[in-house]
Amino acid sequence: MKKILIFLLVLLILPNVLAVEVEINESFNQGETMIAKVSGNFISPLTKENIFFYRGHTRTPMEYGVMGVEGEYYIYALLIGKEAGDYSLSIENAQYMRGVEITGDNIARNFSITNDTADFSVNPGVVSASGDFSLEIQNLQDSKITVNVKTKAEESRRIFIYPELSEESSIQLLSGQKKQIDFKLNSGEIAFKKIQLQTNNTSYEIPISMPTSSEGTPEPTFSLEPSTFNYSFPTSSTLKKTVYLYNTGTVAMKNISLSLSDSLTPFMNISIKEIKTLDAGSNVPLELIFYSKAETGIEGELKAKTGETIAYSSISVQFVNDYVIPKNQSGQFSIKPCAELQGVICNNESVKCNTELIKAKDGLCCKGTCSVIKKSSAGKIIAVVIILALIGGGVWFYFKKFKKAKKPVDLVQISKVKDISGNKI
Repeated sequence: MKKILIFLLVLLILPNVLAVEVEINESFNQGETMIAKVSGNFISPLTKENIFFYRGHTRTPMEYGVMGVEGEYYIYALLIGKEAGDYSLSIENAQYMRGVEITGDNIARNFSITNDTADFSVNPGVVSASGDFSLEIQNLQDSKITVNVKTKAEESRRIFIYPELSEESSIQLLSGQKKQIDFKLNSGEIAFKKIQLQTNNTSYEIPISMPTSSEGTPEPTFSLEPSTFNYSFPTSSTLKKTVYLYNTGTVAMKNISLSLSDSLTPFMNISIKEIKTLDAGSNVPLELIFYSKAETGIEGELKAKTGETIAYSSISVQFVNDYVIPKNQSGQFSIKPCAELQGVICNNESVKCNTELIKAKDGLCCKGTCSVIKKSSAGKIIAVVIILALIGGGVWFYFKKFKKAKKPVDLVQISKVKDISGNKI
């Protein structure tokens, strides 16, 4: 009889347990990127508005995101800056099926953050990409680490690590250093894959959803150019440089936020913090303003974000006392060909660009106007003036000489001899 009661109790509880499954680690190290998988029959798709985080019973802010793939959802959160302790992930205000009933009960799962520190973090922790995309990793240790990156081969849709165009790579990071890893998608059908990032003590499997353009509304895609920005500047001088944000997709992008890494904010500002709308195929210039009184070197990223779509530009700047900026210095770099940057090549020394040149994949790229350098006529004018001056001087010298010369001797007059009386003979 007792076994029957237990069996009936299990049958009553089982629908509640299996209605929604949440796969999440029981603990994470400090700074680690939390990734959880949620499976359930939700009436409407889960969004960021349904996801909450708590420390104990107090709600705590997190930088996080959510992605749905074929009825399952992947949630990530950045745990950088979070103290050790007990936390929980809560799904709220979401309706889902529990057996044949619709319910809206909250779904909570506990996890803890330990006193240990992860080797590195990754952002974002999940990716939905219809085109090329990037991941940012940061070394959280006080010594250099090596992160091994691997994408699993799949003929229908392969992911390559750029610029090597390989499926495996090793990336070294100094203490605290951030690096952007660029990935390139080949053509193919809808696919779901995972990218592996691993050190001896920390590992991730980043879920990647790759829809095709025929699946619903096209995803927004954009890029910052140059993607790598490397300059030297003199101290105590305000310098301005330009970065361009491109909408490379087929739909307009809304509410794009722009921000700088904390390491950059003491030394630079950005002219625009938010873009309301950026039409498909268009771009907008972003002015970066640099200043430092002391010699220093800084590294960080400029980040553009709309929804779950993120683009980065890696920035490295050295401030040097009494530094003289070379003429035609181009610290802007891009892995794209000039045509994709909507520019023209200005490699010929006889042409000049009216804007700063970008070192594109195929040469020095001008986003403005490439015009032929007109040779100055000043040299010809000076030569003509000198020749005229020489001619004038010669004429003046000629007349001056002969005006001062004595009159010609009259031989007839000389031949006439006067007598003693003074009369001419």
